[in-house]
This record gives sequence, structure tokens and C-alpha cells, in this order.
Amino acid sequence: IDEISYDSGETAIIDGELRVRTPVTLPVDDDGNDVGAYAWELHGRSESGPRRRRNGRKKNQRQVTDYGLEYGDVVIDTGSDEIMVDFEWLQRRHDKQAAPPDSGSGWGPSKSSPFGSSTLLLEGRSHRTSVTDPAELPRKLADFLGSRPTSDTDAEAKRFETRHVRDGDAVTAYGAVDVRQGAPLITASDDDRLVFSDQSATRLPRSSLKRFLRFFSMAVLLFGVAGALFSLPLLGVV
Repeated sequence: IDEISYDSGETAIIDGELRVRTPVTLPVDDDGNDVGAYAWELHGRSESGPRRRRNGRKKNQRQVTDYGLEYGDVVIDTGSDEIMVDFEWLQRRHDKQAAPPDSGSGWGPSKSSPFGSSTLLLEGRSHRTSVTDPAELPRKLADFLGSRPTSDTDAEAKRFETRHVRDGDAVTAYGAVDVRQGAPLITASDDDRLVFSDQSATRLPRSSLKRFLRFFSMAVLLFGVAGALFSLPLLGVV
């Protein structure tokens, strides 16, 4: 299979399988393949107190007290090439403790939880751990949360949830191509956000799809016009 040539600055949608060169360790039990990246949220009891349901019963509300993104060394295997993904940009956007994205990017420096995000769409695999006593936290999870000053490990009714991708999972990335030392990287630019998903390209946010389709349509139009102009001398039109 011939390799595809990428130019810095072009917009692209990359479909392929995730290849994990160096896995990242989930802080919860998982017996699957090597994990390439995972988003997570930590929930505690809401300060506003319980919310009353229609049937009169009370339900404890939860609030997100911490969130983040961890990743290993991964690439997307398209079958003809291997494309790196700028997970550092995603982490800086979706990790409460990390520095925010550069303001030079058209999509920074805002930060938000990775769950419900329009740039990180992980829906295929998830894991939840719920405990009411911090002393009952699994060792790996307790060590992980203990390393983060933004995590309140004494909060009641704690729930830790992850969404992750493994080696061999089908993934999609949308963004701008940046060729670094001859290797293509899919990242964000002033005009294009970086979107990473464990879903097909048809599940990408509409705003991203519309922008890509506009770019693709314009490229096809320009190619068609150039082809028509080139064919005029062959047809004897002057």
C-alpha cells in the first residue's frame, strides 16, 4: 500500500486503528488490552444538598470535583501510514490541573471536563468505581488521586469514572496536519479544533463535519476548475 503524503496546515479526517506503543495504566482494575488513553472524572456530593424527585424522595446530587486525561505513546494506523495525535493539546484542554492550551490556538485557552466535550468523544469503554469510605479506595486509585492536589479524597459518596481506548480500537481524529521531522501529527490550529473519538467519522460533531466538508468541497471545486482549464487547449478552445 502506497503511503499518503501530508502537508502541514491541511485539514484531515483520519480513520484507523489505535496502535499502542507504550500503554498507560488505568488506576482501576481492567483486564483488557493495552490502554492507550483514558479520560476520567471524580464526583463528590454536591454542596447544594439533595434534590427532591417528583415522587417526593430525595436524591443526592453529585458534582465534578476533578477531571483529566492520561495517555501513552499511541498512533493511528490507517493501513497506509501511522499518524500521531496531539494528546498533549487535548490534555491541556481537559485536565483540571494541566496548563490551559496556548492562546494562539483558535480553540484555547478554555478548559472543561472531557465528558460531554465536543473534542474528546469516548463512548465505547467505561469503568466506574463508587465508594463511600476513602479508606476503601483501591490502592492504585488512592495513589493516583493522592498525587493530584485538586482531588478532594475526603469527599463523601465519591465516584471515579473512566472512558478509555485500547490497542486495536477503531478511532477517528479530525484536525489540522502538522508534519514534524517528517512524521504527520493531527492537532489543532486557529481554524480547526482537534477532535478525537472512538466512533466513526459520521459521529463527529456537526460543526467539525461542516467545516471539513466545506474544505473538501472547495478543494474538489478548485480541482475541477483547474482540470477544465487544462483541458481547453486539448479541445481546441482558445
